Amino acid sequence: MTTTPQLSSTDSGTAMSSLDDVSHDVARGTRSDGAPGAPRRVVVLGGTGLLGGSIASAFLEAGSQVTIVARRAPHGDRAHALAGASFLGGDAADRAVLRRALRDASLVVDAVGVPPPAASVASPRGQFAAEIPPLLALLDELRHHADTRLMFVSSGGAIYGEPRWLPVSEDAACRPLSPYGEVKLAAERNVELAVVARGLTATVLRVANAYGPHQRAGSGHGIVAALLHAAATGTALQQFGDGGTVRDYVHVEDVAAAAVALASAPHGEGTFNVGTGIGHSIDQVLEVVEAVVGRRIPVERHPARPADVRAVVLDVTRLAGRIDWRPMPLSTGVARTWSALRSVRFAGEDPVAAGA
Repeated sequence: MTTTPQLSSTDSGTAMSSLDDVSHDVARGTRSDGAPGAPRRVVVLGGTGLLGGSIASAFLEAGSQVTIVARRAPHGDRAHALAGASFLGGDAADRAVLRRALRDASLVVDAVGVPPPAASVASPRGQFAAEIPPLLALLDELRHHADTRLMFVSSGGAIYGEPRWLPVSEDAACRPLSPYGEVKLAAERNVELAVVARGLTATVLRVANAYGPHQRAGSGHGIVAALLHAAATGTALQQFGDGGTVRDYVHVEDVAAAAVALASAPHGEGTFNVGTGIGHSIDQVLEVVEAVVGRRIPVERHPARPADVRAVVLDVTRLAGRIDWRPMPLSTGVARTWSALRSVRFAGEDPVAAGA
């Protein structure tokens, strides 16, 4: 193939709804037609972040009881979206916290936030510390929860390195160019070992470049957030490279929908690329954002960074074969994100502090 780019509590253990009130029925639900439904009780580690929060919200909408484990309770409009979830404050690597959270869980989603690829180059040890200890603690605790399924949120943008063919499938060789990608790959291998050695049921989501409401501008994780913040504040975009870098951009609502659908599918275990299958260069994303916001965005260009992959677009054939997968076009997702950002600003919140 060719590479054509085309919650409110702050006390540990206190919940938005009480953790002690959750159901003790761990069986997966069923729809009225008898088909498998969403898991009864879902634990989301890192459930206040961009992906974790969206996944937690989607499971709530699907009817699951959701417990969020994070260091800080959600605030602002994120707290409103997660109002039906239980919140357990603490470190995801803390065995006592995990032990309490996993009680009677049908599914645990590891969406713990980690530094972005560029930051990982400066601090590989920090990248490892953020990702691996919580996962190893979780895998060890899951020895005592044979009926609990694991969903691990990995990276489809960094784990492959520079693919030889685009779009890149899950079976392609993984040659990461950054500590971020290396650590994600190591995490996946630990999950695979648990699957082979202990029979753990697991799903790995290799997520493309996710974007959407609550993504912090300046976090290093997303060009869409940086562009929309530049448009909202009148500042210039700090761009690395020549604008030709190609990525697969997927809206967080679509990622969350994929997570729920795979958790509810009869054969939703395994490793899945979660993207759109369509690549856009940074210059093309700039054009889309400018069309949505109706103004030009100044750009200050800087040299490309060593950890930046030149082009990666995900093959989503496997995902589309398991669930009904129709991700929204980039223009639609950007317009939705811009609308959400403006709503936060009109409500008097700082879009950066609010994580939009």
